[in-house]
Amino acid sequence: MALSFWVNLVLLRSAILATEIFAIAPRIEGSASVAIAALVFFIVADVMVYVWQVGGVIRACDAYQASYGAITVVWAAHFGILVTLIFTATSAFISLQNSFIERQEFLSSFLWERERAAKYALTLSDNGATLALNGSFEGGITKRFSAFLRAHPTVNGIVLASPGGNTYEGRGIARIILDRGLDTYVFADCFSACTLAFIAGAARILGPNGRLGFHQYGLDADYPVPFVDIAGEQDVDREFFKARKIEDAFLARIFDASQSGLWIPTTSELLAAGVVHKLATTGN
Repeated sequence: MALSFWVNLVLLRSAILATEIFAIAPRIEGSASVAIAALVFFIVADVMVYVWQVGGVIRACDAYQASYGAITVVWAAHFGILVTLIFTATSAFISLQNSFIERQEFLSSFLWERERAAKYALTLSDNGATLALNGSFEGGITKRFSAFLRAHPTVNGIVLASPGGNTYEGRGIARIILDRGLDTYVFADCFSACTLAFIAGAARILGPNGRLGFHQYGLDADYPVPFVDIAGEQDVDREFFKARKIEDAFLARIFDASQSGLWIPTTSELLAAGVVHKLATTGN
């Protein structure tokens, strides 16, 4: 009975619980995989194997009592079974709960990403030469923009139409445009963060109905956000505009309008400041 209890139950159960806690979960990537692995492990190790373990100990107890008649040792073994049951149930509950939470977080993240992606569109022209970016600059757009360009290496120009959005994503798009030497076009409205992408163009073309809009940066929060320097962020992008050969008089005005306002320079102002290189005679 001692062999059955200490080796088949206690030692093996300890090894199974240690495997579940320290070996399986850290090696699994992806919330769906975690949930499936946790469920399979629970069914096999915490139900099937455990039932076999307990059955073996009970049979050993019956044989021991029949041979020696010592009920105290048998009750001690039963108490040990109860202890292992508590540990097993607790471990299984925590594992399944964690996998469920991770699965919920995965679904929430997926839905949030899909909601953001629905706010913009990336469309390739029929000849594969230009990519149209329409909509707001949402989180994740830089990653998708980069992947789109890798999939379509013939693109040499970007048509921008956006009310703005995330400044950091605007910088990300601008960096890719700059690195690839792409031309930028605006035939409608390109405001706020969108202007960062436009100014990165090797050649910057404005259509007859195209407008560029500038204003101060701000945070969509009703509370102070530590370590965020709005003026410093504006200075960073002002320097980027300056590096693109924009005149100082224009640079001094790009953040004059309030966050809720908008400064839309005239076509003459954009040309004179070097923001726009040339005008398109027709729309996109």
